[in-house]
Amino acid sequence: MARGRTDPAFEAAAFALGAPGDRAPIVHTRFGYHLIELVEKPGAVRLPFERVAARIRQHLAREALERFREGRRNAARVERNLARFDALMDAPGKPASSSAGASR
Repeated sequence: MARGRTDPAFEAAAFALGAPGDRAPIVHTRFGYHLIELVEKPGAVRLPFERVAARIRQHLAREALERFREGRRNAARVERNLARFDALMDAPGKPASSSAGASR
């Protein structure tokens, strides 16, 4: 079982178990109730860099993109001026109403 692939409550209970034979309290998720017992805890596996390099690059690129988007979101200035909008909609030559040609 890998982290980030199951319901957060299930995952928290499962990864809190320390040694084979340990049992978690009953866990309730949107899928129902679960009894979790740690049967085996395999050791960590060291993978060669060449095998994981592409995944690492993708992960770092996603993080960089998210930081960029968050920065742009924080820097954005949004104003709502309904009076100005109404004035534009009442102006001569305004765009045709979207409901005018919508009858079928």
